[in-house]
Amino acid sequence: MRIPDLACRVLGTCAAIATAAGCEPQTPIGTPWAAPQMQANRPVLGEANQSRSNSSLDLTANTNLYVANAGSSTITVYSRGSTKLLRTISHGVNNPWALAFDTSSNLYDANNDGNTVTVYAPGKTSLLRTISQGVSGPQALVFDGSANLYVANLNNTVTVYAKGALKPLRKISKGILGPEALAIGRSGYLYVANDFGSTVTEYPPGGTSPALTISKGINGPYALAFDGSSNLYVANAGGSTVTVYARGKTAPLRTISQGVSRPDALCLDGSGYLYVANVANNTVTVYPPGQSTLLRTVAKGISQPDALAIGSLGYLYVANGANNTVTEYGPGGTYVVRTFSKGVNFPHALAFGP
Repeated sequence: MRIPDLACRVLGTCAAIATAAGCEPQTPIGTPWAAPQMQANRPVLGEANQSRSNSSLDLTANTNLYVANAGSSTITVYSRGSTKLLRTISHGVNNPWALAFDTSSNLYDANNDGNTVTVYAPGKTSLLRTISQGVSGPQALVFDGSANLYVANLNNTVTVYAKGALKPLRKISKGILGPEALAIGRSGYLYVANDFGSTVTEYPPGGTSPALTISKGINGPYALAFDGSSNLYVANAGGSTVTVYARGKTAPLRTISQGVSRPDALCLDGSGYLYVANVANNTVTVYPPGQSTLLRTVAKGISQPDALAIGSLGYLYVANGANNTVTEYGPGGTYVVRTFSKGVNFPHALAFGP
């Protein structure tokens, strides 16, 4: 599936937040605000299609920034390349926890307190439709390559909906315990980060039973992402590590711990650099492709980073839950270039869209 603008959170989100929050690099979901970059939620973006969609990757210059504000139950939209507030979506929004865009650029919002997923047509603030059947405290959203929607629910299920459908196509419950993030792999496999179970479970296309369960190195998984080689990245909030797994393997390829402190979101950019949002020490740490050593630390303006997004030109966006801002940083930079504050209230997910 496409990779989100490189919005990450997870959310997974390169969560998802994005267009289809959370898949292995194929085509970014969502879009950053510049020239093409990698793919996304997957990232790069990471997570092929990711979700907990706090992460997003922007691959085009013609996109706006979407912010899910859990504190005010709104989604605010900002003009490309500026802090100008274009519109506010509030109809049907109730504690928005994750964002995603489908292939028709419709916006999907997971309402954690409303037990719904609400859908909005491109550029609109009025409801297109509401999905409620099978939805319970939705935590994450992701689309697969066939445009099926996956919803992670607090009642330990993942419900799957065909394109445009209001009723579930199927329900997945085996192996699921506290699903926090979703991702779709290159071959259509679904990955679920189970916070309470401290596992990541893998499901074949159309399946409801795990084909693989990863537990080694997993401790309170909170976000997922894939790199361009289909390696799976897991943010372990309980263990303050990021563990990396080769495709089809259950033992870590490597473990990243330097600078990591209760990671809440992940993102990979088009060059394969990994970005980690650390809630416990109010930083975003950056790592070179394939390495576990810390390259740089971004701290200015950051306060409880809950979601990440990478624009197409390499600009980094951070949702700061504690100071009600979204801060933007230049490629490779650690200083704030721009701060979004108008309409921002406990931002929990980011995405790029029309």
